[in-house]
Amino acid sequence: MVKISVIVPVYNAESELSFCLDSIISQSFSNIEILCINYGSTDDSLKILEQYAIFDPRIKIVNQEHKGIACAKNKGIELAQGEFITFVDTTDRISPLMYERLYHNAKNRKSDVVYCNLIWYNTISHKYFAYNNGFSDFLEQRYKNTGFCENEVEPAIFFEIPCPCWNKIYLCEFIKSKNIKFIEDHVMEDIPFFAQVFLKAQRISFDKNKYYIYRTNKKPSLIQYSEKDYDDIFFMLNATKNIFLENNKWNKYKTLWLLYEAKTLLVQLKDMDDSLKEEYYNKIKRHFEEKDFNEYDVEFLKKITLYSYIEELLKLDYEGFKPILEKLDETQ
Repeated sequence: MVKISVIVPVYNAESELSFCLDSIISQSFSNIEILCINYGSTDDSLKILEQYAIFDPRIKIVNQEHKGIACAKNKGIELAQGEFITFVDTTDRISPLMYERLYHNAKNRKSDVVYCNLIWYNTISHKYFAYNNGFSDFLEQRYKNTGFCENEVEPAIFFEIPCPCWNKIYLCEFIKSKNIKFIEDHVMEDIPFFAQVFLKAQRISFDKNKYYIYRTNKKPSLIQYSEKDYDDIFFMLNATKNIFLENNKWNKYKTLWLLYEAKTLLVQLKDMDDSLKEEYYNKIKRHFEEKDFNEYDVEFLKKITLYSYIEELLKLDYEGFKPILEKLDETQ
């Protein structure tokens, strides 16, 4: 039986695809299948995949229409034959030891999910950096050798672990039996996917080593953000809230979720094209105007800098808020 199915969504990735595939086929753990879901590429991506597949039979190419990255990921899950599944973006790289280490971690701890640390590589400055997210002292001291489940940890743990799907491996039976899928036709599909995984997993374990190299400031080959995509962020945040509600976990997470929404929306506002900012700001403002803040732990929120941003946002127009936005620290 194949031990790990590596799902690689491919869309117009000719400039980076070979580097990505090289890092996958060079894994010390060889018992893998590589499911390359080519969703409507118009460049030479398919040609590159076919050339690699000639020399490595583990590579399987699936062609489908351009229906978005979430649809490609779901197709990979559907076709996966491995005991575990994982994902790699075509612009990124992975350490040769990643799958060997995470697989044995999962087997030893009987985990549904294992996540690892990652390195961020800035393609403009050519510098590496790391946030070391997802490895609090609490987890290190108590759960390093055993793993944990959602019921055992404080809600802050959910927000400390990076939500993207690619620095993790997942037990295939767990994903399929729980019917965990990516929401299609919208961007930021990893947020609700991670919420489902985190809430439903019986055991989550981790490896603090940095095995995944995520490349930032790259030319986006997977998603070209548009005005619609920024609107999708509101949709995905609401979809994730509904996941907490459906699993009877909203009361546990709602106060920190409010801060997470603020951080997500304001970071997007800070980074987006200037021509879209004022309209998007007004949408964020309406989003928070509709909330009943009595639902949350306001005494706790008042101690958090990020909450003061929400308070100012509700008072100010975009021009008045701009100096505050410039002070936003994405690590808050």
